[in-house]
Amino acid sequence: MHASSQAPVRERLPPAPVPPERDLPVWRALAVMTRNPIAGWPRRVYEDRLVVRRLLGRTMVLVNEPALVRRVLADNERDFVRPVASKRMLRPGTGNGVLLAEGADWRRQRRILAPAFTPRHIASLVPHFVAGAGRLMARLDACAGGRVNLSAALQEAALDIAARSMFSLSLDDRAGPMAALLTRYQKKVGRFTLWDLLARRESDFGLFLRARADFHRQWFGEVDRLVALHGGDRTGSRPPDVLDLLQAARDPETGEALRAGEIRDQVATLLGAGFETTARALFWTCHLLALYPDIQERLAVEIATRLGGRAPDAAALEDLALLRATFFEALRLYPPAALVTRQTVRPVELDGHHVPVGAFVTAAPWAMHRHRAYWDDPLAFRPERFVGREREIVQSGWYMPFGSGPRVCLGAAFATSEALVVLARLIASHRIVLADDRPVVPVVMITTMPSIEPWFRLEPRADRPPGW
Repeated sequence: MHASSQAPVRERLPPAPVPPERDLPVWRALAVMTRNPIAGWPRRVYEDRLVVRRLLGRTMVLVNEPALVRRVLADNERDFVRPVASKRMLRPGTGNGVLLAEGADWRRQRRILAPAFTPRHIASLVPHFVAGAGRLMARLDACAGGRVNLSAALQEAALDIAARSMFSLSLDDRAGPMAALLTRYQKKVGRFTLWDLLARRESDFGLFLRARADFHRQWFGEVDRLVALHGGDRTGSRPPDVLDLLQAARDPETGEALRAGEIRDQVATLLGAGFETTARALFWTCHLLALYPDIQERLAVEIATRLGGRAPDAAALEDLALLRATFFEALRLYPPAALVTRQTVRPVELDGHHVPVGAFVTAAPWAMHRHRAYWDDPLAFRPERFVGREREIVQSGWYMPFGSGPRVCLGAAFATSEALVVLARLIASHRIVLADDRPVVPVVMITTMPSIEPWFRLEPRADRPPGW
């Protein structure tokens, strides 16, 4: 059952909160929950199939077994719904897009979006990823030898790549401000509060939602600007993109087109949610490579050997076995969406436990990816565990960096291909070195963020390729 049977590599233990031996007292658990929920999870979270706790009169359940996860996220839509707290946190950035849509509306949106994320379509986008990686490197080259905020640079690059590849739009000087806007939202007004936990409706405690409403106006103002720019390109000289697909889409049952507001919500969702998760995955991969340069050097050899200085296409990305394994291992250790929570609307039984109406039931990639039942040396950074076993592990049920069930992330293949291209270009050209002594700890807010944005130094390689 374990994802590796090789000898332990105990020296590669990247940063993570140390779990307390026992459940924290209620007052401490609530305080930790609003700052970094994973920091308060006791050791049993990483050992048991199911963990139950009561907080503020609410039942909290964490499920760690694939069959239970499927039941909560895939098989029982009528029993488990997205909680009000999640909607309050996500709605300002996504509107009523596919991320928060439910029932028949979600199925309709999913059908409309799915053709844009087929393997064939993703393969056609790889040149956009290559161009975006080139623009990132041009920016980073200006910092070579000096310190660079790699987290911010990767965020801007991921947002720009998303806009160009999905909407044929250049963000130009707007990428930085837009990325900063979303980051501020996550770190401050968008983060979980006790008011979110206590709310019965999305509009409850409205006084504490004003900052989120301000963000919503700013963010959707940016989205409106991009949609307007796209609408101004009527030359027909560019290939169709995702926004073209949305504008041309028709409901298969009624023949109706998407309304302007619906298209706007999808653009906001794809840009906001898509760029942020990819940027965080890229950051954590780079941070791990800076901590463990032996893996970084092995990757440089693989990239040079397999690509020979050429830009990759979709087939070449499949051939970079160690790079793929490293990225998937980074996603295991630092899943962008660390928690997926639902709320019961009727009493249910889970693994012999009675779960009442209104309970919060969480399937946590963070916990399953570090669970002793599924992984050898679960806290260690071991890309080798994925080499030759990628498909087996990805389909195991206990590896879920992109979610699980019917609502698994539509953009998983998009994000993976984009990240592999950016990493290949960066590693082929530079050594990634930490230039900061401050500890970097994962903090779970809307995504898995670093506690600080550390400084890096990029050292040009003597044998760097001339450029793609």
